[in-house]
Amino acid sequence: MRNLIRLTILTLALLTTAVGGSRAFGQRHQVFTLADWLLDSAGKPCAEPCILGIRPGVTSFDEALHLLQIHPLTHDLTMYTANRVEVMFLGDDVRIGVVEDSDGLVYSIHLEPQRRDISSVPAGAPTLRLTLGELVNVLGAPDAFQLRQTRTGPVNIATYFAHNLTIINYRRTGEVSPYDPFIYIFMYRQDSASVYQPDVAASWRGFGMARMYFRNR
Repeated sequence: MRNLIRLTILTLALLTTAVGGSRAFGQRHQVFTLADWLLDSAGKPCAEPCILGIRPGVTSFDEALHLLQIHPLTHDLTMYTANRVEVMFLGDDVRIGVVEDSDGLVYSIHLEPQRRDISSVPAGAPTLRLTLGELVNVLGAPDAFQLRQTRTGPVNIATYFAHNLTIINYRRTGEVSPYDPFIYIFMYRQDSASVYQPDVAASWRGFGMARMYFRNR
């Protein structure tokens, strides 16, 4: 009987520690939603599609750098020049790249997570942990959707033409899941040839087994 009581107490203690640790973990990290990244520096939705207030083909490159330096989500990131036309902003879990076009306007802006393991992100650092399900909830079904195999594994490519957005997700299983995590978010200027142009078969067919995207092709 005493052994049973001790075992019960030990089990409750372990559960309490696990729950407490989970809550502390959630409090240590700022996890932002997709909607947060589509707001301007004042925290308001952009009148036209943007990322962090930046509209490729409309916002000047210098203005974009200034917006990222004052935006609440990015003002603590480290800025460095990657090459002649691209400036990067780096955080513990977030990497943002801004590319300048020949006319001095922003050609593209992209976001990507820095780390695969969120537990290695320092306390208080913003995290970029977005999923395909969140994308569909915020922006609706993509205009085009294609499954591809890359050197690093299978991915989904979703395109929103009205937003000039191309989003790439890891596909971790044999199905298209709302939990598939982001690898990259790209927003290009409207007249860019880089916006992914799919064939007519690359339409969105919902969540489910990946094989349904390979039928009737």
